[in-house]
Amino acid sequence: MSELPFVLSRRVEQRLAALAGGATLAPMATGPKWACLLVAEAPAPSHEQLAAARPWLAALRPLNVPLQDWRNEATAPLVCSARDRAGRVGAYAGVGSDGAVEVVAALPCGLWSSEPRVWWPGSYEIPLLRQLDTVYAPLWQALRSGAPGYLCLSLLGMRGTALIAKGEFGNERPYRLPHEIDTLALPPVRFAGSAVEARDALMAALDQVRACAGVSPAHPFYL
Repeated sequence: MSELPFVLSRRVEQRLAALAGGATLAPMATGPKWACLLVAEAPAPSHEQLAAARPWLAALRPLNVPLQDWRNEATAPLVCSARDRAGRVGAYAGVGSDGAVEVVAALPCGLWSSEPRVWWPGSYEIPLLRQLDTVYAPLWQALRSGAPGYLCLSLLGMRGTALIAKGEFGNERPYRLPHEIDTLALPPVRFAGSAVEARDALMAALDQVRACAGVSPAHPFYL
């Protein structure tokens, strides 16, 4: 985990506030979401770099959701999941004019006992870690040619939700997040040429979600 440079920190905070307010790059239903911003202090990518990044962008599977619906905008390439009858998507990945990668996906929620909005952290953790070396790293190389960046992960719309986890006795149950938390920003993780170096820091950052909900131990068996 790393400290973001001030300029990037402000940019990420502003974008998260916009996402929390519903300003996603594609129409999405309201509700809890997982967001991944991959940012850097570097010049904007060239058209050639954006073209090289395109197949890797399409290969992303946030929450294991395939992305296929392209929007060919030169300043902001965007690929989305299938749309529902209202034209809304469940996930998307895009590259902004500044080269920032933005991945957002809706968290599946359900009922568990008396908790009406329960979700599982593994739904976003496992696909992210599986694709860290195979997709995220080559995507970043195509866009930034070795320039270091930062993975900034956040959970949006958390108020009134609970996560599924195993406690110290091995029983799986819901753990409610503190009511005052609606956006939960995880510690940023430095992401350079080798994704292997970022893996341990990324897993430690992911554990902060369970720690916030009072899960002990905070690290799950599946990571």
